[in-house]
Amino acid sequence: MIQKIINSYVDMFKHYADFGAKTSAPDCVWALVAHIVVGGVINLILSGLYWIYYIATIVPTLAVSLRTLKSCGKHWAWILLNLLPHGGLFFIIFLVVTNKDEKFI
Repeated sequence: MIQKIINSYVDMFKHYADFGAKTSAPDCVWALVAHIVVGGVINLILSGLYWIYYIATIVPTLAVSLRTLKSCGKHWAWILLNLLPHGGLFFIIFLVVTNKDEKFI
């Protein structure tokens, strides 16, 4: 389980510029969860690097989210959920709830 989360997180950075690829909903969810956890750990240890980390990961995070929406057949505008307060959580829940046919664990 932990290895799957780590692999999803690493793949997010390896393939963020590969626009022809598809990302499954579970891979996206685990990558985003790992992204939130890593950001939280960085914030606890070195709070000055917190914003640098999130600014540096904007493009890979958006890329994996948009590829997942595309591969799930959802409209790209669902990414705008992230603009709401706690929108990232709503986005992850949206991916889990709307993809009943894929296993997340």
